[in-house]
Amino acid sequence: MQVLFTTCVGSHMWSMDTEQSDIDLFHAYMVPSRVLLEGRRYPETLPQKIGLKDGREYDEVWWEIGHLADQLIKGNANAIWFTMSPLVISEGPEFQHLRDLVQNNLSRATYCSLRGIAESHLSDAYRRPSCAEKGLKTAMRTITFGLEMLNNGRLAFLPACQEVTFKEVQRAMLQLDEAYMESRLPDRPDEEPFRNYLYHLRMQDLTSDCQCPGMDSE
Repeated sequence: MQVLFTTCVGSHMWSMDTEQSDIDLFHAYMVPSRVLLEGRRYPETLPQKIGLKDGREYDEVWWEIGHLADQLIKGNANAIWFTMSPLVISEGPEFQHLRDLVQNNLSRATYCSLRGIAESHLSDAYRRPSCAEKGLKTAMRTITFGLEMLNNGRLAFLPACQEVTFKEVQRAMLQLDEAYMESRLPDRPDEEPFRNYLYHLRMQDLTSDCQCPGMDSE
């Protein structure tokens, strides 16, 4: 399987990493087009991989490009972060085209995903007071990302470095709700550009595939 691009996500993406932070990597891969045409099953994701490299802990996530495109079409926040992270480790020739598609197809659909992520971290902060600070900051950076996107159409990975209180996160959540109601972004991303991207990507792979076994070149 071909790795199309790799980005660094997690705390490093938000410029909130410390010396103890693990390194979170996202890999987008593509199964051979021939596998799809032969009707074979293929994994949309691969098992999460956690391990040590050079004394640092790495946490790696793998998504097949078709699954990533489906999630981008739905407006999934994680899919947007995976693709648009400012920390690019490696990239293929079509990577920037995909990033352009994401930037040009932001939508209000991402609100539900962002709010769900923020609510989850806020809930964790309530349940685990000893880790409340991290949960509140993670919720706030998620909300801030949503406000910038919904209000200004900008993907801003801004850190939440100062102390954050429960009330501040709750107020920010209300601001996110208001931004969703007033946003001029479309309700959903345009699906067709992503489908065209996948089509051309898989066709390029198919045409570059070697000849079938037993066929002699002329």
